[in-house]
Amino acid sequence: STPLGYGGGASLLDGTLIMVDSWLYGNTAEMGAAISARSGTSAELREDKLLSVQRCLVEENYAMSSGGGMMIERLYAVLIDNAIVNNIAEYLGGGIYGEHATMSLLACNVSENSCRSNGGGLIANHGDCYLLVNGTLFAGNRAEENGGSIYVTSGTECYLKEVLNVHSVAGIQGGGIYMAGATQMQGVVVESATAGLYGGGVSLSGQHGHRLEDVVVSNCLCQ
Repeated sequence: STPLGYGGGASLLDGTLIMVDSWLYGNTAEMGAAISARSGTSAELREDKLLSVQRCLVEENYAMSSGGGMMIERLYAVLIDNAIVNNIAEYLGGGIYGEHATMSLLACNVSENSCRSNGGGLIANHGDCYLLVNGTLFAGNRAEENGGSIYVTSGTECYLKEVLNVHSVAGIQGGGIYMAGATQMQGVVVESATAGLYGGGVSLSGQHGHRLEDVVVSNCLCQ
C-alpha cells in the first residue's frame, strides 16, 4: 500500500471493476484508502464505467484526505452486502466519499467510521450525485463537523429506505444525517445520535424539498 495518491488497496481509472468476496484491510492512500474508482476521461456518467462491490469487508483503512474506505468519482457504483467498518479519513467521508457519482448501497453495514470534517460514514459531495440507500445499517460513525453517518450536499438527490442509523455523532449538525440535497426518507430509524449545535438526529437545509415518511427519530441529543 502507498501512503500517497489514489487507492491504497485498489485503483480503477475508467472501465469496470467487479469485486466479490474480498477483504481490503489496513491500506493507506491520500484518497480512497481501500478502493479508488474514478473516471479520468469524461465528466459524463457512462454505463461502461462501473464499480460493483459485493460481500466484501473493507476495514481499518486510512485516507490522508478523503474516502477512508472508498472514493467514487464520476462512476456508477453498486455496493451490495458489504461491511465498511473502522475506516478513517482526515477530511471527508470516513467510510465512503462520492463525487459526481450515482451510488446504490443495498444491505450494507457502514459502522464505526470517522472523519475530521463531513460524512463520518458516507458523503455525497459536489452535487450532480444520486444516492440510493436501502436496507443498510449505519452505527457508531463520527464526523467532527456535520453528518455523523450521512452527509449529502446541495444538488444531490437522495433516497433512503429501511435504513437504521444508531449511535452516530457530529460535532456541529446532523448527528445521524445531514441533508442539503433533495431528500426522500421512508422507513428510516435514527436512534441515539448526537450533534453539537443543530439536529441531534437529522438536520435538513437547502432550497430543495424533503419528504419524510414512516420515520422514527428517538433518544437523540443536541447539546
